[in-house]
Amino acid sequence: MRNKMKKNKISIFILMLFFAGSCTFIYYPTYPVVADPNGKSLNISGAIGFTKAQISSTYNLDSHIFVTGLLNGVLSTLNRDTANAIKNTYNSFTQMIGIGYKNKISPKMEFQIQGGLGNSKGYFRTDIFSIDNNVVLLDVDTRSFRTFIQPTFVITSKYTNVYFVPKLTYEMFSNVEQRKNGNYNSNVKTEPYNILFGEFFVLSRFIAKKINIDLYGGISSTLSGNLREKSSEPFIVQPFTIGFGLSKTIGL
Repeated sequence: MRNKMKKNKISIFILMLFFAGSCTFIYYPTYPVVADPNGKSLNISGAIGFTKAQISSTYNLDSHIFVTGLLNGVLSTLNRDTANAIKNTYNSFTQMIGIGYKNKISPKMEFQIQGGLGNSKGYFRTDIFSIDNNVVLLDVDTRSFRTFIQPTFVITSKYTNVYFVPKLTYEMFSNVEQRKNGNYNSNVKTEPYNILFGEFFVLSRFIAKKINIDLYGGISSTLSGNLREKSSEPFIVQPFTIGFGLSKTIGL
């Protein structure tokens, strides 16, 4: 009985990270964009999760060189005042492009490496950007520039490709401003930060003749250690990501 109660508590905690915790995240990982192991081809993908949706594309110029692009949107609602049923909707939008190289290392395994850049803008409720000795939650509008590097190991088979994707993302917040709404606090100033994030994803792509099925799972964390001291929240990055997607590969 105790074991069952313990498992239920763990499940509730994980659900809170997906739903209730999303109110204070300032970084929502994008789903990994990977190249098809075949030669010259075009892949178009779409994915959805609890708080986000993404469309992406990969173009294999030949058997080794490929380019990628994605558009990712996040939408979450926070109950700021439960008693008065006051809700705020927060969001972010990210666009990225990349270029990569891939090469077979065995008949059923491929290595890929890509790097890229992009930008993001968001509307968050967080205390990470406030310049104050006390914890001050603010509604802020942000703009940032991102760069990333992403090695990928692919295990291929006739019906399934499995991608193991570690990733480093460096985000440079160039502009952080309080939104002048009911939460505006003129006594608190804000400042931007540069933050390094680490991620690890597994993508399972089930191959079919007409359309592929994609399943995503990943974990993420900040690698900038001093940021934990600046926030009252246990996570400023969405720690767990899962998603479902469909994709189509067109041979050229």
